[in-house]
Amino acid sequence: MDDPEEIQKDDNYVGIRIPRDMLHTKLGTHLPFGSLMLMEGKDGAGKSIIVQRFLYSFLKNKASVTYISAELSTKDFLQQMDSLDYVIDDFLINGQLLFIPMFPFIGGGSMRADFLDRMLAAKPLYEKEIIIVDTLSFLLVHGNISQEEAFNTIKFFKKIANKGKLVIFTVDPDQLNKGLLTLLRSVSDIYISFGETTLGGELKKFMQINRFKKPKVKYVPKVAFRVEPNQGIIIDIGGLA
Repeated sequence: MDDPEEIQKDDNYVGIRIPRDMLHTKLGTHLPFGSLMLMEGKDGAGKSIIVQRFLYSFLKNKASVTYISAELSTKDFLQQMDSLDYVIDDFLINGQLLFIPMFPFIGGGSMRADFLDRMLAAKPLYEKEIIIVDTLSFLLVHGNISQEEAFNTIKFFKKIANKGKLVIFTVDPDQLNKGLLTLLRSVSDIYISFGETTLGGELKKFMQINRFKKPKVKYVPKVAFRVEPNQGIIIDIGGLA
């Protein structure tokens, strides 16, 4: 029988293993295609850093990715990834990674009224195997859209996931109303929340796996981590005990 860590991408799963950290051992070694994944946390909780770590592993394991960012320009994104030693320049050049910054669609602090319609109609964005939206809550709040349009947007991405894609959202719960947040949580196949706690006088970041459908192998429900410049994510082996 194959070692689940040896098969890094097939029709059902994509590996999240890279040599420098042990994150894959905590999160079941792989993520399943055909899934909607919600990563929820307040500003500074670490959700975007973990998503960027996932992105790097997806690319290294030969998956194609569209990354839509509400926070970073292309230049800032490359600098951010370089600072973590997650170098992705070649993947942008060869087309394996499509990076879409929302900044060109924002002027004077508000988003262009047609941004959401244009984004949902842009079929090339959804041809990749994995679609990441960081941060979806910004898009829903600042897109000046109705509650119904927000619900339809979430349903649209759920349909994309059902076609065999892996769709990953990050959201800030402070930016969304209770109804939208409840809907996102309920339709997500994988739901991870981020938080911070003080242990022994030290502030620790952690992620809590609240739901994980179709895991390839066993995962750890709660994972402590830290971020180090030029190293990226470091798993806290002492955990939260």
